[in-house]
Amino acid sequence: RNLLVKLGRGLSEDFLGLKGFAKGSGGLEILGWLNPGEVSELRNEIEGGGWSVMSSEPLDGGVQDALRHLLVFLRAAGRRKCGILMRRHS
Repeated sequence: RNLLVKLGRGLSEDFLGLKGFAKGSGGLEILGWLNPGEVSELRNEIEGGGWSVMSSEPLDGGVQDALRHLLVFLRAAGRRKCGILMRRHS
């Protein structure tokens, strides 16, 4: 199971199989979530060194920044023993 997909698309109709869970009022959209165990699993996966940005990636610096910021959230959630939600606002 891909935890990044669950975090980014976990409440989409394609992923969940049901519609109406992602869109909220006022333009708020909840994309996905990870429970506390998944937070720890993803953090360990990223910090384990198995991840690298491909040399052909045109946004290599942006990808590295995104992973660095994600790790900040994962570490904070781990300290608090809680999960995380990903959302966006249009």
